[in-house]
Amino acid sequence: ARSMLNQLAVFVENQPGKLKEVTSWVREQNVEFYAFVCFDNPEFGIFRFICDDPDKMKRILTSKGFVTKVGQVLAVTLTRELGGFDGLLGVLAEYDLNLNYTYPSFLRKDGLPVVIFNTDDLEKSEDVLRERGFQVIEHMSECECE
Repeated sequence: ARSMLNQLAVFVENQPGKLKEVTSWVREQNVEFYAFVCFDNPEFGIFRFICDDPDKMKRILTSKGFVTKVGQVLAVTLTRELGGFDGLLGVLAEYDLNLNYTYPSFLRKDGLPVVIFNTDDLEKSEDVLRERGFQVIEHMSECECE
């Protein structure tokens, strides 16, 4: 079974208050954020996030005039050991898998870090990381605090 997670990307004008419009719509729908990151460009920011209902938020945000896209990412638990992220990157590099972007998650019950990322081949990335003993998260709800 594949463990890709759906991530919503929203293109947000690079102006004061525009990102808050997006987060307000998410809050009003009682949708839970599990992770998010915002990359800025001169005119638009790309706000990527994992939530408990990305399809619903895509419909709502699109209806409010935002350009949105649902894509897939992997989420992997790292250990507390020094160099855990470096080890993950080492496996991807060894198999010639290009990392497109990465960001952390939060809300962990066990306190272990989670890294969310996109590569040029998510299926191969999942396979090689599982082979090397990395825990690939299938549902972000597994990570919530109690």
